Amino acid sequence: MLNIEDWLKLWHIPGIGPKTFSYLLGKFSSPSTLFRAKYPELIDRGIPNKVAKAIVSNHSNNYLEDIRWLNSSPKNHIVLLPQKTYPSLLRQIYLPPPILYATGNLALLNTPACIAMVGGRKASSLGKSLAHKLSSQLASSNISVVSGLARGIDKQAHQGALSSTHGNTIAVLANGLDNIYPREHRVLSRNIATKGLLLSEFSPGTKPLPQHFPRRNRIISGLCHGTIVIEAAAKSGSLITARYALEQGREVFAVPGPINNPLNQGCHDLIQQGAKLTTCIEDIFSELPLLAATNTTSVPSCTEIHQPPTSVAMKLLDYLEYTPMTIELIIEKSGLTPEQVSSMLTELEIGGRVTSDAFGHYIRA
Repeated sequence: MLNIEDWLKLWHIPGIGPKTFSYLLGKFSSPSTLFRAKYPELIDRGIPNKVAKAIVSNHSNNYLEDIRWLNSSPKNHIVLLPQKTYPSLLRQIYLPPPILYATGNLALLNTPACIAMVGGRKASSLGKSLAHKLSSQLASSNISVVSGLARGIDKQAHQGALSSTHGNTIAVLANGLDNIYPREHRVLSRNIATKGLLLSEFSPGTKPLPQHFPRRNRIISGLCHGTIVIEAAAKSGSLITARYALEQGREVFAVPGPINNPLNQGCHDLIQQGAKLTTCIEDIFSELPLLAATNTTSVPSCTEIHQPPTSVAMKLLDYLEYTPMTIELIIEKSGLTPEQVSSMLTELEIGGRVTSDAFGHYIRA
């Protein structure tokens, strides 16, 4: 029988991460067996001296905070690597996290169809709209959408999934589940915990340190059959998730965009390297028939991803150029109010008639 306290105790020893934890389990059958061993036996089993000393000298009760967090709500869960509830896809990756902390619907960890969606934090309104629409369609097709709760594309991925009937979405955090980051997503995180699942390999109280995000990214891709990238710049953190997906033998999908927008450079690079060019849910189903098999609704065609702008918004195109323009200049040339111009530009972006760059300039597509 698994002793959860010994697993947590070992996880809390300073310097022991997934790699060392896996190495120790290879030498001993369980953390409980490890803790019963004396220092000489640890050395005889090939445990490095520094690690052996840390194990025998450890008297910290930090793990008790995890137990208190677990017992504080029936929605809170701790999942250990050998347990059946541990996600089977994640178990297949190199050095899977030995312990997972979760809040919400634990059944989502082993749903038959799961897809990741990641992208830039400073996404354009067009990118956000596409992410929301595609995520909603995926979730409506009984597919769980996984992302990282970041600003921009991640936020839209979660909100799009929550807007569907099923609402299946998993947010993977780079910190403890009691410390939501970014703070403005606390309401979103509560909504996810109600219909979906919050997940982390970091114990409660852990802060979102920079070195935690790549570890989070490998979990995002590891949970899923494939990863969709939307509006990733040339050095975007989303490309780290895409690289992990490739290393894990999973599919990578990239949504193209206007070539004069630097936010799309990472996606275009991925397509050149062999990622599936993706404009709608059909493109994903054609590459992953397993996901299509779970779908019980009609699949929207690729032409439905863009919503045609109204004739009123189309009139604004007369004042737009094929070179970047500030919104102030567009207001001046058109004679319209800032509210009217903003609304029309959003409509034109969603319709694919206008694009915006990283500096907030608008360009006729």
